[in-house]
Amino acid sequence: MSLALDRALLTEWGANVTAENAWREYPRPQLVRGDASWRCLNGLWEYAISAAKAPPPSAFEGSILVPFPLESKLSGVQRLLRPTEALWYRRTFEAEPRPSERQFLRFEAVDYTAEVWLNGVPLGYHTGGFTPFAFEVSAAMKAAAAAAGGLHTLLVRVLDPTDGTQLRGKQSPQAVDTRTLALAPTPTLTLTLSRPSTPLP
Repeated sequence: MSLALDRALLTEWGANVTAENAWREYPRPQLVRGDASWRCLNGLWEYAISAAKAPPPSAFEGSILVPFPLESKLSGVQRLLRPTEALWYRRTFEAEPRPSERQFLRFEAVDYTAEVWLNGVPLGYHTGGFTPFAFEVSAAMKAAAAAAGGLHTLLVRVLDPTDGTQLRGKQSPQAVDTRTLALAPTPTLTLTLSRPSTPLP
């Protein structure tokens, strides 16, 4: 898929953003791994907009560049999402899970409510536009790896009503925001130690 952007209003840095270089940094620099086992899923996704309570769409409208908000120029869409609408993201990727690893799908944030499926299996949902969340996808990936040769389909449904109970800053109307998305395999048993970047007194 390709993404065409009108460069007239972009900065020199924005003009150089592509689907291949859109925010590839490991999201937690203090915990970065020495191998290439994690996979960044930022880049071009398919998108569609439907009524808020509609089922998953059978056809998608075009490409959107994740992790940029729907309304932004860098997303390639520049469209407002109404409170009565849902935004759908879909992409496929290849991965062969190892029997000794557990697989986690990590979202740095989705504004505001996200519901996620992998290979047609519902993973769960998350509410809150500023907090990271994750789903274990080991079982869904292993089943698909056996049936489809390691090809996986990820589907995300996003609602952003920006109503009276939703925490928000100055966003109005709706600004649907996504942040870095990654697939992270881990050993069956893990212990994570982190060290603050600034020494404690």
